[in-house]
Amino acid sequence: MFITFNTKNQALNYIKRNKHLNYNHNEGCGCCYSYGSLFIYGNKLVKSYVTTHQGFTTASATIIGKIRSR
Repeated sequence: MFITFNTKNQALNYIKRNKHLNYNHNEGCGCCYSYGSLFIYGNKLVKSYVTTHQGFTTASATIIGKIRSR
């Protein structure tokens, strides 16, 4: 799914409406966590995830949208 926004305000409203994409979860052990965020980088809307489980870290970032005018 790729979204094209006409203005930056449309992208900011999308971020506000999709609060479930911004999360932070820590396990009780202290070494395991999961973090997700949705943010604007230049004229792109980026969704990123970072997960650590038993010392193994996985990170990914996906461009899910573009802003036509800044």
